[in-house]
Amino acid sequence: MARTNQEAVIAFGEILCSTNTAYSHNAQNRIMSTNNRLMIYFQSMKFYIPEGFQPDTLLKLLQTMKKL
Repeated sequence: MARTNQEAVIAFGEILCSTNTAYSHNAQNRIMSTNNRLMIYFQSMKFYIPEGFQPDTLLKLLQTMKKL
């Protein structure tokens, strides 16, 4: 049986919200402000990156996530 070479595939996407959807409404019609933090969805987990997060620290975080 031949072994196949399997490599991890990492995909990144950027989601932009339009200016006319600055607020969203939930089921109870309460106004909720949009969340502008970067969110990384990885292995069914959501990582929210706060504003001002250092790029080198973000790189280390992504490298650590890749090892999981």
